[in-house]
Amino acid sequence: MTKLIYILSFISACAGIFMLLGITPSSVGEMLSSFAEAEETLREQSGSVRKKKKTDPLVRKIREARDALSFMGKSGALSLYCAASLALAAGGFIVCAVWLENFFLAPVAAFALGSLPFAHIGAMSREYRERMRNGTAAAVASVTASYMRCGSVTDSLRENIHGIKMPARSIFEHALWRIENADPDVKAAVLAMKERSPYDFIFSEWCDTLASCCDDSSLRWALEPVVRRYEETDSVRRDLETSVSEGRRQFCVMAALTALNIPLLYVMNREWYDTLLWTLPGKAALAFTALVTCVCFMLLGRFTSGQGAGT
Repeated sequence: MTKLIYILSFISACAGIFMLLGITPSSVGEMLSSFAEAEETLREQSGSVRKKKKTDPLVRKIREARDALSFMGKSGALSLYCAASLALAAGGFIVCAVWLENFFLAPVAAFALGSLPFAHIGAMSREYRERMRNGTAAAVASVTASYMRCGSVTDSLRENIHGIKMPARSIFEHALWRIENADPDVKAAVLAMKERSPYDFIFSEWCDTLASCCDDSSLRWALEPVVRRYEETDSVRRDLETSVSEGRRQFCVMAALTALNIPLLYVMNREWYDTLLWTLPGKAALAFTALVTCVCFMLLGRFTSGQGAGT
């Protein structure tokens, strides 16, 4: 009970200081997100060209989150995610240091909890890219079929625009609006579409081929092989996703079983439980296990998140 009072007192004191100084969660997040917006100096650009520059991991993670949110059209949420990350990291550190009195586990918990908002951004980005790719694959097939029949890009877009699912529909709607209301240059509008889905290389190739057809309509037969590539890669992607999801599921089950050993010890042998949580060797072992689990989660995400990002 005393430890809980200490934690609540610390949180209340921090909240009071923030209120007196006029610091809000959004301002804290904006300060953290400003690291990603800082312009590179000439020396840093030179080092990047020579591949000798090493970007700070925190700055790199914030920039990756910024790019992912920007791709999803949620750039304004970056500051909130940064503030949530800071709050979770501070909460994990305080609970482990004060409540559990485990200073070995405190930095590991702070790192793990602070990474959760960025992991959520990565999961949302992968899901968004997958929906974008599925939508563009269906749209490319329908627009190509219409173009092969009528030979007009504008008519093909107008004919299929209402059957395209979001978020892919926004790409084709913007192109059609540009042609009809802003700039009648069809080729420029087609080339601009691929910039709105930079992770789908097949879609970029389709846009380049369709742009070439604007100059020479006899090249429209080159669109069909590009459409077939979507069908061929879908089979490979499904097999890859099956194998990856199975390995991911097995790892998550093993990690959950490892964490459940702690309450299991409390039920089966209270002495072992006290040894694990309140003795120096037990605290070190608990921190080491948590560190290994966090590192494995990071490696799992790095090796599996790339599949399906773009083909």
